[in-house]
Amino acid sequence: MSTSELNRFIVILIYGSLVLLALLKLSNPLKVNRKANFWFGMCLFLWSSFWLDEALSLVMKSEIQIHSILFIQLVQFLTPVMFYFSVLFYTNPSFRFRLSDIKYFILPGVFLIVLLLQRGETIESDSTFLIFLGLFISV
Repeated sequence: MSTSELNRFIVILIYGSLVLLALLKLSNPLKVNRKANFWFGMCLFLWSSFWLDEALSLVMKSEIQIHSILFIQLVQFLTPVMFYFSVLFYTNPSFRFRLSDIKYFILPGVFLIVLLLQRGETIESDSTFLIFLGLFISV
């Protein structure tokens, strides 16, 4: 077995196992701690999407166009948020959302906008550092 075949096997194995585990967590067959399992299942599903472009390039034998997978890459910014809420629900099953928890969904969007503005050279890297510092302190 060559190195490239082994790499393909590992990529498909990782992607498939993450999707399978995500579906198991989302279905929650034991009906225990539904909220925590839902959030962790969504986290795993979004985490598997990081391997989706590699798995698709192996299947299609060519590179995937960025516009066809752009929406998935935008949603991937919510993966750490999903993991954070799953940990909250696992450690405290009686946790309830508050209005102050909305910031955890807004901050990745602001982070993405700043990254896109920096890539388009609309803002300078010095001001980007200050914006990131402000985001870090606001949490």
